[in-house]
Order: sequence, then C-alpha cells, then structure tokens
Amino acid sequence: MAALGLAAAVAAAARDQGRYDESHFEGDGVANEADIQASLSNGGKGAVDTDVVEDTLPEAELQTDELVLIPCSGESSPEGSGSGGGGSGRGGGELVLSLMHVRDPSVMHKYAKHQKTKCNLWARMWSSSSLLAEILIADGVREHLSDVSAIEIGAGMAVCALTAAVRGGAKIMVTDSSDHALDLVKGSARLNGVADSLSCSRMDWHSSSSVSGVAVQGGPYEFVIGSDILFASMNVQPIVKAIIELLAPGGLAVVIDPGRLSGEGFDEAVREAGLEAEVYEASDVAMSDGSVMRKGVLFLLTRSSDKDTERTAALKRGLVGTWGWVAENRAGAEAAAEGEGGFGYAYTHEWAAKTAGGRDRDIPPRAVR
Repeated sequence: MAALGLAAAVAAAARDQGRYDESHFEGDGVANEADIQASLSNGGKGAVDTDVVEDTLPEAELQTDELVLIPCSGESSPEGSGSGGGGSGRGGGELVLSLMHVRDPSVMHKYAKHQKTKCNLWARMWSSSSLLAEILIADGVREHLSDVSAIEIGAGMAVCALTAAVRGGAKIMVTDSSDHALDLVKGSARLNGVADSLSCSRMDWHSSSSVSGVAVQGGPYEFVIGSDILFASMNVQPIVKAIIELLAPGGLAVVIDPGRLSGEGFDEAVREAGLEAEVYEASDVAMSDGSVMRKGVLFLLTRSSDKDTERTAALKRGLVGTWGWVAENRAGAEAAAEGEGGFGYAYTHEWAAKTAGGRDRDIPPRAVR
C-alpha cells in the first residue's frame, strides 16, 4: 500500500477513536512506512494517554543552547543586549534565549516506552516558532504584551511563550501533551528568569476535559498562541474548539503555519465555528539565520460576537504591521535550503539542525506553487 494510503488508513482508525497518531503525518501525505505499519498493527490508536507517566530523561540526553532572535522590524541590537542565561530584558533589539532541549530527538522513543506513539515533534525547533517569536519582539507588538493573560498551545520548546514572557512581560501558560516538553520548558524559564510569570500544564486538545481543565486553571486567556500546530488535518477541528474554549471575550488568537497541506481549510473551519479570521501570507521568507521558509501563513482569530478589547485591537495592528514588514523585507528570498524540503523548511538554527535526527523530510510544509 502506498504511504498516503497507509496514512489515510491510520488516520481513519485514529479518528474513529477521537484520537490521532502523529507517526503517520497524514496531513501532508508523507510518512515513514515502517512507522505507519507499526501504527496500523496497534489499531491506529493515537497519540497521548494522559494517564501515562513518561520515563525520566537522563541529563546525558539534554543540552542547553542559546537562541538568537532578531526583531522583525529592522531594529538594531542595543549595546549590552543579547547576553545568555536570562534573555536581554524588556528593551528592544535582539533577544537571546537560553533553551534546554533534547540533544537528539530521534532517541526519544526510548523514554516513552509506555506511550502508544513515540512522537518527538515537540523536541524540535521549528521555523514557524522562531519567526513568530521574532514578530512578538518587534516594535508595535511587544509593548502590548505586558501583563497579558496568555497561553501557548502545543508549545513544544515554547519559544514563543518564553519570548512573550522575557521581552513582553506576559503572564503565560504553556501547554503540551508531553511531560518531557513541559519539564524542559520549566528549566528554560528558570534560565531566562521568568519562572514566576510562566506556568505549565499538560493538555491534549483531542480531550475536551483536558482543555476544560486548562481553561479553568487560568483562563479564559486574552492572547492564545499556536505555532506549527496544524501538522495533521485531524488536529484542525479540535484546535478550533480548544481556541474557542480558551479565548476570552474580546481576545485574540494568533496561529502561524508554514503552509502545510494539513492546514488548508483552517480559516474556513474557524469561521464556521463563529470566529473571525484574518489571513496573511508570505512566500520564501528569509529566516534570521540565513535559511528560507518556503511559505508563512499568519492567522489572526477573534470572536465574531465580541468587540475587540483595546489590547486586542493594538496587538492586531502591531501584528499586521509587522507581517507587512516581513512581506516587504524578508519575503521573496532565494531558497537556501538543501533541495526541496531541506532544513530551511523546519529547522532554523544550526544547533537545532544538527540535532534533527534526519526526520525533517517526514513532515514537509507545502512548497509554494
């Protein structure tokens, strides 16, 4: 059976149970056949069992590196900014984050022995996340994040959440379905001096009770963030429902995607659910490390029935203006990625690319046609 056919079979089996299995990557029609066959043999049972405690990650598998983020507004780095271990404060210019991460994500299956799916997507650095983070620290955006009640869903390494806390002063909840991911995010928060303003909670957007639990903890939230979360088409409806439950009246949700086939129809789905969606696109976006993201899609979501708060209106103006700067100053770059679907699609920083484990081609975003 062709990979796409196998992927569809896994997707159908998982969907019947209201779950998904990230090993099949059905949204892009690309899959590792061995992974798919293994998943089929398990009845297509999906991703995360929230009752399972993952095995502890040994320190030998972990690493701390600095991530340099350059604002999408042409700002120069002020003197003294960019020191590691604590970010670079609330001012302008580049931001340096210290990130705890898995040295090699390809070994993660050894530390999730009781999980039905050995997913390591959370352990990778994705270009969408760094681009949105660089948008959040731009003039016109960061000043509206101070003390905002925010949440990042499907956060993985939580680059956007850490950025909003360090540079914007946001009070932010970080969610992911992996305890490993959240443990490392807590470590990164300590390294960057925002442990008091960043909290973590495990959330599976396919579980209504899981989403409701997070909504009760600190929600509803004025600002909801999601980067590269539309990697499987069966995620779309659960994500829409999660955003509706988590988003405060008059609040704003921002989702960024690298043009994945699985994300097509997301704007239509949110509108059918009663949200307003503004969609902005840019092609061949130059990343700050010199790689190229083939396509970037920015979704700004608000409730149709609610008037935007002053903060939401200001954030929307800032985000739209900054995306305009990206389209004018970073889009149309010559592709620097290796062939079709190279690191420029997914991994934006050298250390992240070196630890990619060779799986970057498993879930390629759609090339611009």
